[in-house]
Amino acid sequence: MAMWLLILHGSMVKVDSEGGIVIPKELREKLGLVPGTRVEIWVEDGKAVIEAKDD
Repeated sequence: MAMWLLILHGSMVKVDSEGGIVIPKELREKLGLVPGTRVEIWVEDGKAVIEAKDD
């Protein structure tokens, strides 16, 4: 399976074979994302948007 590249605010990450990405530590810290944080992801204007969700 091809590995596609995704650019996140200047950080480049690769999509793995199962479709997952690793959000860089700097972005996780800025967004307050910790293990177990639920996020919603959608496409807006041709870009992937990720938003943390409160339970």
